[in-house]
Amino acid sequence: MAITYDNLKKQIIAYSRKNSDDTQFVVLIPSFITMGMERIYREAGDMGMEKLSDAFVFTEGLNTVNKPANWSQTLSFYYGTVDNAESNKTFLFERPYEFCQAWLAEGVALTGRSQFYADDPSDPYGKFFIVPAPDRAYRAKIVYTALPPSVANEQEQTWVFQRAPSLIFYASYLEALTYMGKNEDIPTFEACYNRALQSINLQTRKRSVDRTADREKT
Repeated sequence: MAITYDNLKKQIIAYSRKNSDDTQFVVLIPSFITMGMERIYREAGDMGMEKLSDAFVFTEGLNTVNKPANWSQTLSFYYGTVDNAESNKTFLFERPYEFCQAWLAEGVALTGRSQFYADDPSDPYGKFFIVPAPDRAYRAKIVYTALPPSVANEQEQTWVFQRAPSLIFYASYLEALTYMGKNEDIPTFEACYNRALQSINLQTRKRSVDRTADREKT
């Protein structure tokens, strides 16, 4: 059952035995939720954070490719034809940047059908480096894990609010307990959080196994 942002705030107020008139506490609740969300995104594998980028176009002869704005980690990177990223797909293999540079230095063609990618050291959070540089303006897509959203309206649309309401509550409430100095209550809610997280991570591992099995069949 999903939870809304407003209901989550009310739940935190109720458990903390505060009331909505306690403005000093209430004004901090969005921060508790944001910190709780960041913790989940660190600890919950890639469950629900996996995104497929919109199709984009390689620039012919250029080795650099922009990453999605909310990129955190690459899961797969592929391109198709100049008309459709899903046609005749070619998957790029991840390699260290040094490997890509050494590969270029071996006298191979500087342009062609790209085979490898790395994080561009000049902008590792913003760009990929691909080799060889594409010989045509192929359409491509990236499957990646995303950074956690920080705006309340965006958070309600995430998998956490939709599929793991208890997890986001426990994560947020732990931040509230730390703020209130109720250290005696932290172990109880930490255990609740860990049980909810374990359940989510089991789902993540199952999905990863299924995805690997599907790839091996192709």
